[in-house]
Amino acid sequence: MIALVEVIHKNLKELDYDLWIKIVKLYVSNPIDHCYLMNGLLYNPERSDTIFVIKNGVITGYVYAFTIRGGLRIVLWGETSPKHLSSILDKSTFVIINFQKDAEEIEVEPYLTALVERKYRNPELSYFYDMVTDEERFKPYRAGNVRKLNEADLDAFIEIRKIHGRPVSREEALELIKQRRFYGVYENDKLVGIAGARIKLPEIWIIGNVFVHPDYRGRGYGKAVTSAITEDAVKSGALAYLQVETTNSIAINIYEKLGYRTIRKNPWIFAEKEQYN
Repeated sequence: MIALVEVIHKNLKELDYDLWIKIVKLYVSNPIDHCYLMNGLLYNPERSDTIFVIKNGVITGYVYAFTIRGGLRIVLWGETSPKHLSSILDKSTFVIINFQKDAEEIEVEPYLTALVERKYRNPELSYFYDMVTDEERFKPYRAGNVRKLNEADLDAFIEIRKIHGRPVSREEALELIKQRRFYGVYENDKLVGIAGARIKLPEIWIIGNVFVHPDYRGRGYGKAVTSAITEDAVKSGALAYLQVETTNSIAINIYEKLGYRTIRKNPWIFAEKEQYN
């Protein structure tokens, strides 16, 4: 039997009902693999560009891209190839590519070659662990003055993001605090550590943006703020999911002590266009 294969290029705000249902079924089957796509479908369709590979009426792969500060964060799942990136890559000055599959299941070299051919300089390959925990495995940890951040913390939040090297405008900071939920730890009225939820869906939260001011490290603050946001996730009934570079042994040790376990290692690619400054 010859498989009927379609390749469909869609902005998520343009989806028809049939494709929308296919995405929902994918997500329900495996929230970890498809949480980025589902979050884009629900909350950021206008910022999303997607290539779907459909075989005999079933989505067997996709390239999901969403805009981040002039560049693209790209998530690849299933049966994809470098050729599926071409129309998406031309629109960005830098890219972060996340393969939602185990490193042993993907040949990364063709993607690196494709980036170089499209004038991206020195693509950097890194490996990350996917780690998860749930209410049963989670081991809470408390240290310092940790609390959920609100509008009163806006200036302090903007300042610590700047120190982290991830500056945000006042408008962006307010959106992050209100919509994504962040916890912070204070010492002597100074915000010295943060952690938040990058994605919040009923079945899964992605935990991230963990940072402690360099002058206040070694006091358990990173562990405490990660614990606080993780506790919110698992008490809501969701799986807590985070991604950490395999070389970051300090963070991995912290997450393991909180009850996180590693479920796979996957490749990421970071690259900038040659003319990008």
